Amino acid sequence: MKGLHFVFDVSFIGAERVVLSLLLMRFLLGLTRTLVALGLGLWIGGLVFFGAITAAIMFRMTREAGVADMAPRMVGPMLSRFAIVCTVCSFILVGGWLLDGILTLTTRALWWRLQGGLTVIAVSLGAYLNFGLLPTVERDQPAVLPLYVRSQSVPSSSPPSTPAPLSPEEAELKARFDAGHAQFKRLSFIDIWLLVGALACLMARSLPAEVGRQQSN
Repeated sequence: MKGLHFVFDVSFIGAERVVLSLLLMRFLLGLTRTLVALGLGLWIGGLVFFGAITAAIMFRMTREAGVADMAPRMVGPMLSRFAIVCTVCSFILVGGWLLDGILTLTTRALWWRLQGGLTVIAVSLGAYLNFGLLPTVERDQPAVLPLYVRSQSVPSSSPPSTPAPLSPEEAELKARFDAGHAQFKRLSFIDIWLLVGALACLMARSLPAEVGRQQSN
């Protein structure tokens, strides 16, 4: 009887450890997907906030106040700090995606691969925007901003003043800056939808297995 009790106790302890291990893995998986979702939401929300709200309002208000060169001076440092946030989010997204696949043993699943592909493309594009294109635009910004002031008429004067002509070198510099700024906006818009696609794949993988299946009679 003592031997039987001993075997029973060992079996109970072993089963308890298995249950605790499963609970720990489930908690770790939930924490991983939560961090990935938060990283995606922070990145997407930041891009939308800066592009559609902050930059648009600041440029309009400073232009109406006659200090059109003030908005880029404020938006530039904001984007530089946001680049640090995007870098942290990049590590979370890639690391969380890899850990998710290991914990769930779904490294061959279609949704996991789609999420990873979209994540890698979005992270690579974000790295180019934040550490390739943005520094180039900011490098030309001090020389370009006075050109914007010179090229704009002063509406408060009576009569309005004529915009000062730009030299060929100044016009080329301004055109290069405008092209870089337009490219940054265009690629940021693409990056948003890549991140949204990665988030949709994550949500699709988190749905119950019964969802999307045709129930058999």
